Amino acid sequence: MEDKLQSTIEKIVQLSKQNTEFNLGLRKRLDMSSANCVPIDDDRIDQIYEYCIEKVVRQQAQEFYKDFPIKEIITGLVDDFCRMEETISVIFACHYISKWNVSQTSYAQTRI
Repeated sequence: MEDKLQSTIEKIVQLSKQNTEFNLGLRKRLDMSSANCVPIDDDRIDQIYEYCIEKVVRQQAQEFYKDFPIKEIITGLVDDFCRMEETISVIFACHYISKWNVSQTSYAQTRI
């Protein structure tokens, strides 16, 4: 390949790295499937992930209580189950984050 073309490709690559809008437009023009991808740091990914977890937990709760003899309270039990799972997730996340921060602090102190 000619040096001119190689240089042009390199400039396009650099511009693509610097400008997301240009990158997406170029990918669309080249019919590259990743042009429709959402950036990994997009909040929508977190929302979709949370929704999927909630859906799975609700399905588990409904399956768990499906044969419960008092049908009138099943909805309440399912809701309580989901709230309990959410609370456990928050507690676990807080515990994990606090342990991570402590280990990072300890690591940083040993590196000084």
